[in-house]
Amino acid sequence: MALSRVDTGNPGLIEAEDIAIAISGSGSSVNVLDGVKLSRVKEATTIDFSGFDGGKLTELVEIAVVVFCHDSAQVQESIASSSM
Repeated sequence: MALSRVDTGNPGLIEAEDIAIAISGSGSSVNVLDGVKLSRVKEATTIDFSGFDGGKLTELVEIAVVVFCHDSAQVQESIASSSM
């Protein structure tokens, strides 16, 4: 989600037919969590790419892809490679 802050007052931001893909190295990025929460309220399908143990993000999404690694550089490289 390329959103710095989710505008929860904008109902046209995401719809039920959409797929929201969240990317967070730690799975704990507040702006990404907010985006996924809004996506779930709007009944969009949610997928995440995260590292470490997936953080809170994996609890919120329907499909979680987690790089179980505690090295930030390796996590970022793995997420970038799998997202292309």
